[in-house]
Amino acid sequence: MMVRSSQRVVLACVFAAACANSPTVVATHPQRASFNINGEGSQASDAAHRDLALLRDTLLAADRAWAALGDQTNLVEALATPMAPDGIFLSPGSGFARGPQGARDVLNANPANQTAKWHSTVIRADVSSDGQHGYTIGYSEAVLANGNVLPGKYQGYWARQNNGSWKMAAFKRVARPAGPVSLTPPAGFETSTSRHRRYFPNTEPGAELRAVFAVDVAFSDAAQLNGADAFGAYAAPDGAQTGGNAFASWIFGPDAIRASRPAEPFGATWKPELGAVAASGDLGFTVGFIYQGTAIVSKYFTVWQKQPNGRWLYVAD
Repeated sequence: MMVRSSQRVVLACVFAAACANSPTVVATHPQRASFNINGEGSQASDAAHRDLALLRDTLLAADRAWAALGDQTNLVEALATPMAPDGIFLSPGSGFARGPQGARDVLNANPANQTAKWHSTVIRADVSSDGQHGYTIGYSEAVLANGNVLPGKYQGYWARQNNGSWKMAAFKRVARPAGPVSLTPPAGFETSTSRHRRYFPNTEPGAELRAVFAVDVAFSDAAQLNGADAFGAYAAPDGAQTGGNAFASWIFGPDAIRASRPAEPFGATWKPELGAVAASGDLGFTVGFIYQGTAIVSKYFTVWQKQPNGRWLYVAD
């Protein structure tokens, strides 16, 4: 039993018709004029000097408040309430549910959800350099009215709203086998305590999102040759992978991710449909469909982070 605390178009103005009103992507502070030879430095911008450790704390607090909500209401409201107005709620079916009401409609289609409870425990969080986007991953339980417990894993991509609150721009939960899991990731994979990371000034979210889409497609192409190598190669050094419903625990790091998959063609392709990138150009997500031939068989959700060398790799998938 888990401990209950408090679990692949362009959207960056770019979340289709809602672009003008959506708070999902928030502009950074104006760029200062002086940069060093690498295009960054002590004068890069105000946003480059935010204390990311404090910002991660605010995101963790939002996730834990969401977890506490699960104790106070049913599963439907627990999952719908934190969604951003145009947030993407990934669920079975042909399309993407959008916003709190879209999530409610999907969840209410199963009457058991109306009397079920939702419990979640966040195990890691990170934020973009400008503090406007972030993600969390963790473990979850859906507890049905008859007492049956359905264990799972979750990932959420959060965006600061105009009022300063965190709301989910994308969310997905996956089932997992029953069994014990550690709520503390391995060393090097826990929530970072670093106050800063390399900042990428003069980036344009739409261009960065197109770059992320291209990396996502290249990832799918590589998986057709060797799934194990592709999932390992496109994982960030601190990347985490759910392993779908075959593994009770999150899988951490390129080596473990590679070892979790057979060294053979993946057997399915995927294509990004929607996504977003922070205005600071260093954190984003993609969602899309997984295909066997031309048939859609599932959906996926990947969180991407730009590495210090400028390469986009996934940190949660």
